[in-house]
Amino acid sequence: MNINTLLGNLATAISTNAALTTWCNTTYGHAHKVFVNLDHRNPPGDSDCPFVTLYPISKSAGLGVSTKRHAFEVDCCIYDDTTRTTGQVLEYNSIRRVEEFRKLIESAIMGIDTGNALIETVEIEYSVVEAFPFAWAGMVIEINEHFILGSDPLE
Repeated sequence: MNINTLLGNLATAISTNAALTTWCNTTYGHAHKVFVNLDHRNPPGDSDCPFVTLYPISKSAGLGVSTKRHAFEVDCCIYDDTTRTTGQVLEYNSIRRVEEFRKLIESAIMGIDTGNALIETVEIEYSVVEAFPFAWAGMVIEINEHFILGSDPLE
């Protein structure tokens, strides 16, 4: 499958997922935004949150490999400085909420049409302290397509 087609399928799945939209509206009062690629000179701000950024990070293909590999970065960001207290424990909601947001995004991604390809791995990293009250969860999604007769090994 073409990497641009996969990127478009990811963006559509994340932007139209009903459970994700409901969670964002319930939690933050508005729907999430999806950015395909990003201008790091002018990044989204707190008013754009919650948001998702998507971009391809690598591809491996050719006549000498039996599997085409497509890798995408999917970054999830929320802006949340609220807290809740239970007894002696004060919890910043951003940590829990960015994981809830990320998990809904992951579920939306798992439902995309990948053709003959499989979503092989999802690697996750968190950044919940450095940029508080922004909280980030980044995923590297690897989609692998095993060659079948007649497929283009370079597409």
